[in-house]
Order: sequence, then structure tokens, then C-alpha cells
Amino acid sequence: IERNLTDAEIADPSTVTLMPGETLCSSGRALCKATNHQVADTSDRSIGAYLQDSWQLMLNLTVNAGLRYEQQQAGIAKQLQGTVSPEGETIGDVGFTVNNWAPRIGIVWDPTQEGKSKIFGHWGRFYENIPMDLNVRSLGGEIDNVANYNSKHLMPGAAGYDPNCNVDHGTVQGDLGKTLVQCSDFTQVAILGGGSEFVTPGITGQYSDELILGAEYEVLPDVKLGINYTHKTLPNVVEDIFLAGTPDYGITNPGQNFDAEADALATKAAQEQMSSDPKVKTQGALDAGRAQAMYKIKNFDKPYRNYDAIQVQLTQRPTKNSLILASYTYSKEQGNFPGLFSTETGQLDPNITSEYDLPALMSNRYGPMGLDRPHNVKIDGFYRFDLKKAGLITLGGSLSAQSGIPHNVLGADATYGPGESFLLARGSAPRSPTTGQADVHLSYGRRLNKQTTLEVFGDVFNLTDAQQEATTDETYTPDAANPIVGGDMNDLKHIKVIDGTSGVEVAHTPTLNPNFGHTTAYLQAPRSFRFGVRLTF
Repeated sequence: IERNLTDAEIADPSTVTLMPGETLCSSGRALCKATNHQVADTSDRSIGAYLQDSWQLMLNLTVNAGLRYEQQQAGIAKQLQGTVSPEGETIGDVGFTVNNWAPRIGIVWDPTQEGKSKIFGHWGRFYENIPMDLNVRSLGGEIDNVANYNSKHLMPGAAGYDPNCNVDHGTVQGDLGKTLVQCSDFTQVAILGGGSEFVTPGITGQYSDELILGAEYEVLPDVKLGINYTHKTLPNVVEDIFLAGTPDYGITNPGQNFDAEADALATKAAQEQMSSDPKVKTQGALDAGRAQAMYKIKNFDKPYRNYDAIQVQLTQRPTKNSLILASYTYSKEQGNFPGLFSTETGQLDPNITSEYDLPALMSNRYGPMGLDRPHNVKIDGFYRFDLKKAGLITLGGSLSAQSGIPHNVLGADATYGPGESFLLARGSAPRSPTTGQADVHLSYGRRLNKQTTLEVFGDVFNLTDAQQEATTDETYTPDAANPIVGGDMNDLKHIKVIDGTSGVEVAHTPTLNPNFGHTTAYLQAPRSFRFGVRLTF
């Protein structure tokens, strides 16, 4: 930030004289200048304590319980501390502090009292330690200059077409910035940031709850059968949203009720606005807008990501020199929130993804998650041939098969760009096919003495050199288009392009992506070999 604008300049931006490299930032309240040496010197402090105990209530019944306390405090970048933000707020030194209490309990019972069975149950709450990407980007003074270039969608040769607006954003071009500055056909969407992002009072940590229930029983000598059920939820997340009616984004818990905290902030704002101090009055106006925005946080879709799985396991030891492990898992992972990483767009911005930034971005988000694989089969086994003095030969193998992942039908959002608009409900496109793989292991060992064995071995991974589809191109159109809520693949022919200036649908046929639905990556690595020598003692 070069300087904050005067009230007169804010009222009439045309009176502002921009020097080379300068631009209006923070909703037209300050001048910003690009630099290649911006530093965000941030800090983060995490402390924790854990208490646990175990009670053997009976010889065959054990109860384990624990309680973990964690506190995380995120610091604001040092160069911002004590400065005045473009909104007129004095920036402090702490972005947020969360205090997390995570209880856990487990029970193990052997009804046979002979060690041949086990019935168990475990429940626990697990909090995320928020990575420092949030500190740097949201508490470090980052500025986002969002604009649409070639906003009239003019083609080369058309009247008014400006070649300075036509650049390849997918490649590194040394003069890209200089070229775009000369573009005459652009629409300024927003200039955001420049200070420390607002954190809603009362924010709580992101956590997941996990419940595991299961049983194991030795149905025959050396044959153990097990079954377990796993249920994981994500009831509360930390994300940034745009606070409607303010120039701010805010770090908060989308979908949660902040009415009590909003009431307190509104009361504080009313008192501030009665002050004779202009700075306090400015803060009061800012707090009043934030309070009104906080009342609306509960209207956002609550985060939902449920994982349910039933697994059946068979463990058999036919002889002392052999072992077979087999399992089948049926699972479902559904929701509207992928987590800290977006499998659809590849965005890795933990807790500040685009997911909750605008309510419109939540349309069609519910469905099977990006790594949902309903069926999963694994079989592992080995047999050891003891040739006495001649040595040991071990032959092993592994077979696996799993369902393909779901795919989506994506378009661009007028503000947030490619892949951000779910044109149809999550998972509407055909899944990738089922994938499978076979691995083998062969080794020969000689006993050097009772405690020492020298072994040479070889492994072949992906024996059949299977190359099955992992991902496809999910972009149906690179153009901005509204989601079709409740639609199916047949409705795609009715989508309309969104005008980048007005934000409304226009009678333009969207540009279709000819690669849509085609394979973009394969799951398995090609067949490979590994050879080695192992000495055990």
C-alpha cells in the first residue's frame, strides 16, 4: 500500500493520479504498487496437553478414555502490526486464537474370555492444526486484483478487438503484466485485501468426529474373521467467506450461528459511532457492517462430508510358514465440502479455498466426493519354503481392485474463474472404470547363524502393466455459466453464457471443451522391478 486515499479521492476516483505500476486497491480506498519482494513475516503458536487413563473393569473388559487440549494462535504479519488498514482499522498482532477440547473413548471386550474374540468400539474428536498458508495469505497483506480482460469476448479481427487483452495465462510470459496493463477492454470486478482479514468473534476450530465399531472371532483354528464399521463426519470447518455489505472477506465457521457474537459487535459498533473521534467512528461503521454480515453466516450451507464404510476381513494361517489376508470394503463418501484440498480444481489453500467465498458457489456441490470408491478388494499372501540347510524361499503376491472415482461437469464462474461452477450436481458425469493391480515377491535367504539371515529378493509391481483411467477432463465449457440445479446431462444443451460485466445470462452459445470426459491421467505407474539385499539379525 503506497498511501490511503483522501475522502475526496474515494468519492471521485477519477481525480486520483496513478504513477507507473500503481493501481487502486482495497475497494478504491488506497493506492497499491506491485513488488517482487513482498514478505509476510508471520508466526503461529500451538500448545497441547493430553490426559488418558485405562480401566480394566473385568478380566475381559477394558475401557480407555482420554482428553486432549489444544490451543492455536495465529499471528498477523509483523509489517502490518500497528498499521492502518485501507478500511481505516488499526491492525493488531493476533489474527485468531482457538481453544480445542478433544475427548476420546474406547471399549474392548472379549466375550469368550479366551483371547479368541474381540468386540470393540472407539469414538474420538480430532482437531485440525491450521497450516500457515492462512497466516501468509489472509493475515499477511495479500491483495487480489480481480478483472475480466477481453470482457466483450471479441475475436481477432472484430471491431474494437485489442490484442493486448489476448494473452496466454497458462504460460509464463515475461511481459504479461505490461501487456495486460495496456488492455482497453476489461472490467474491474474487485480489488480486495491489503490488510489483515477479519476473523469473526467466537470462531471455533475445524474438527472431525470418528466412530469405529467392530468384532473379531476365531471361527476355526488359525482362521480369524472380522467385521467393522467406520463413520467419519466433518461437522465444523474453518473457511473464508465474503462478508456481504462490507469490503471484507472473513475467516469463520460457515453455517454456524453467530447471532450472539453479532449482537455484541453491533452494540459495540453503536457506541463507537457515537464517538467524536473520527477514527473510532470509522471503526464503528466497519464493525456495524461486519455485525450485519455475521447474522447471515448461519444461512450458508453447513459443511457436510460423511464417510461410512463396512469392512470384512479374513486372516488365515494355513501353516506356520504361510499367511493369507483378505478384505472387502464397501464405503460411501458424500458431502458438499472436499476439505483442505479441492480435488476438482487442484486448489491447495487449506481453510481459505474458494468453496464458501460466495453463496452461489455452493450450488450443486452435494454428491459423491472426489475420492469416493464404493468397492475395494485386497488379497495378500505369502508362503515360505524352508529348505533347511539349502535356505529359505519366500513367494508372495498381492491383488487389489477398486471402483473408479466419480467425475463432474464443470464450467467457469464469472468472478472466480475456471472449474468453479458445478453445472450439474457433484458426481453427475460417468465414473472412471474399476482399476486393479497385481504385485509379486520372490526372495531367497540363507541363515548365517541362529540370529542372522542374509536374503536377496525381487519385486514386480503392476505385473500385468495395467494402465487404467484415473482422472478425466471435467471442464464442460471454459465459459462462465450458471449451475443447472436438479438437471442432468440432457440439460447441458440449455446452458447460457454469463456476461462478465452484468453477471446475467446472455443468449450466447457456450464454447464447448472438445476434451471433456477424456482421460487426462492414469492411476498406475508402469510395470516396475525392485531388487535388493537384506540382512536381518
